[in-house]
Order: sequence, then C-alpha cells, then structure tokens
Amino acid sequence: MDNKITKSRLSHFFSYEWIKIIIFSVVVVLLFELLFAVTGVKLSDGQMFKVIYDQGINSSFENNLIEVTCLDSDGKIIFSYETQKIDAEVMSDGHDNAIDVRYQTRDGDVVITENSLTENVTTGKKTTRAKELIDYFEVWGFEDAVAQGKTYLKRFLKNGVTGEDAELNFSNLDPNKIESYFISTHERDNRFRKQADIKTGVQLELKRIENVCKDVSDMQYLLQNHADIFFKYTKYEQVFSGMTESDRNYNEYKDKYQSQTQKSYAIFTDKLTKGKYKVADFFTVKTADDKIETKDVVVFAFDFSKEQPDLQFESLRFIISVVRNFSEFLNDR
Repeated sequence: MDNKITKSRLSHFFSYEWIKIIIFSVVVVLLFELLFAVTGVKLSDGQMFKVIYDQGINSSFENNLIEVTCLDSDGKIIFSYETQKIDAEVMSDGHDNAIDVRYQTRDGDVVITENSLTENVTTGKKTTRAKELIDYFEVWGFEDAVAQGKTYLKRFLKNGVTGEDAELNFSNLDPNKIESYFISTHERDNRFRKQADIKTGVQLELKRIENVCKDVSDMQYLLQNHADIFFKYTKYEQVFSGMTESDRNYNEYKDKYQSQTQKSYAIFTDKLTKGKYKVADFFTVKTADDKIETKDVVVFAFDFSKEQPDLQFESLRFIISVVRNFSEFLNDR
C-alpha cells in the first residue's frame, strides 16, 4: 500500500479537510481555556483591594493615591499577604448604577465620594451623595469596626489574660492560637500545601493579626480624640425624610429608620491637616462651575464583614493609612 506523503496528497487533504482542522483547533483551544479556568488559582473578592472614585470626584491622582496610601516607604504593600492585587476605578458621571454593580459583585472596598448638598431633580429636596450611598449600601460604621475588631481578636488571647482592651495588645495574644486559626482557615489554600510554606504562612498571619491590633487601636483612639474628622449620620435618615407622610407610616420604613443609631461612617478628608501629603493634591471634588474644592470629600468602606470576616480589616488598614499620611493625628502612635 502506497502511504507516501506527497505534495499533491497534502494539497488534496487540506482542500477537503480544512474546515475539520479549524473546528478541531478551536475545540482544543476552548478545552485548554476551560481547564485553566477550572484549575487555575483565582483571587477571592477580599484578595483584590479596590478604591472607587465616585462620580464627581476629581480622579486625576488615583494612581498616586494608591502609591502613597497602599505602599510603605520601602515600596512594599501595607496590606497583609492575603491582598494580591490593588486597583482604583473611576465611576463615570451619569452612570449611577455602576457603583451598585461593583457593590453587588464585591468589586470594590473603599469609596471616595462627596457630602455636599445638591437638589434632587425628582423631589426638589436637598440631598447628599454620601448619605444616599450609606442609605442604599451596607457601609462600615467605624464604631462597628472597633467592636468587631475587639471580638475578632479576643479569640487569640492567652489563657488567663483579661482586662479592658487587652486584646489590642499583640503581646497578649497566643501565637499557637493564631497558628491553629491560620491552619484551619487555609487548609484548602494551594499556597500553603508544603510544610515549609505553612511555616511561612503562619509568620505572615502573625503579622496580619498584629496589624489588626494596631489598626483597631488607632481607630478607637481617633474616635475618642479626633471625633471632628468623622462624618456622622443615622442610616436611612435622608431617605426617610424624603418620603411622604403616608409612606413614613409603613412599619417597614419606621422600623428600619428608628432602629438605627448615629455612627461615624466616613472620614472628612479636608479635616486631615499637617500630614506628609496635602489633601488638596489627592482628595478634591469638581463643582458645578468646574472649580476644584476639597470641602465635603469623604472616604468610607463597604461592610463585607459577613462574607470576609478576616479580610474586612484590610479596608480599615487603608482608612488608617489615609489618616496617617494626610494628618498628624497618629504621629505619636
């Protein structure tokens, strides 16, 4: 039998089989992509830290802001080993639902927005963007951040150690309890399969917990000693005040609003002074007449603590870094 490959035979083969070859090639590529998608290492929501510039905020310095707030003096990321990627995104004017999509997909951690009064075109009432977002989304009140942080850290206290705020002193925590917690929460993490990698991971976890101690302690200090830098608000107050009297009488609205207490939801960046960097170079808002101002710019964090109880504290680390870099309030701490 003559099986010799000749030029004419090859030409004949490709003339009639080229469609099959293309289909086969496409199938192979798709299979490889599917295999990569299924087996590849994916970042969780908490491992991707994103700063969102809300509409109206001057975003010309977003990259520099990431550099000065998310990197230390040696150029290393200030977050824990869990944060694998840092990014910033600008919400375009007129696309109100864009930030909603980011929130629903957990694609964003902290938001820079404004609290200046504007007239609602529908109701004619004066509203603020910051209050609108706090009413609509779950935003992390900083009093809650401190309370949650203390509860989170108490599990690591050395046996027999008690006292007010003892959990905020890292030396009071038991390294063995932290190691056990790390192993139990990372048993399926491919980064820590080998014994040597686990040992390294434990050291990284100890550092992460130490930073949580510092950040929670710093936030408590700020709430107690620099209360004027915080934007305080009672959730649903704006939406409730904008309702008709008949709408307010519905129990669901009354219950929602009346069950809330005033909390410190954000930081007024223009209240931060005498820092390493100037607020006017990073936190500004574009007014209706195209002027650039620093007044009423605020920074807050989404509350994803139910989904990511460990990594929620990365947002607190960012907020503390903003205060530390743009003010003198934490210079002695």
